Amino acid sequence: MGIGLLTAVSTGAGAWLFAHPFLTSHVAAMELPLIGALHVPSAFLFDIGVFVLVVGATALFLVSLAHQSLRAHRVEAETNRADPVADPISATAGSVRGP
Repeated sequence: MGIGLLTAVSTGAGAWLFAHPFLTSHVAAMELPLIGALHVPSAFLFDIGVFVLVVGATALFLVSLAHQSLRAHRVEAETNRADPVADPISATAGSVRGP
């Protein structure tokens, strides 16, 4: 998430270095072998930063949701264990008594 936020903010603030307003988009023309002429706007880098930020936030949300789900099952399992003081009948239900 930090890399995406840093990319998005630095792309927007990069226009300030050239005395333009924040988030002013410029186009860089490049000539790449096997591809040819390529025009890359600075807004593309901003979009990549926002994409990485959203993917990171979604992954963090899913990991925390999974953690809460696992934690809920652990708490439920600990609660359902037979406690001889609280529930003497279920605590002795599995034992065999002689005559």
